[in-house]
Amino acid sequence: MFPIGLAKVPGWTPAPFEAGKPAQTPRKDVMTVPRGATHLFNPDRPIAPELIGETIRIPVRGKRA
Repeated sequence: MFPIGLAKVPGWTPAPFEAGKPAQTPRKDVMTVPRGATHLFNPDRPIAPELIGETIRIPVRGKRA
């Protein structure tokens, strides 16, 4: 197995929910999530997964490599 992840995450912006408008709430730390929403935030820049650890080898019983 190859452990992949995001070592460097860009900034995030609220995802548009209707007609390109982000969800509006009086507080910045609270969002109203519309029914059917698939995600809440979009990255500011493209994200690139990368290998974040050593390859994990899982032996198979009864088999020799």
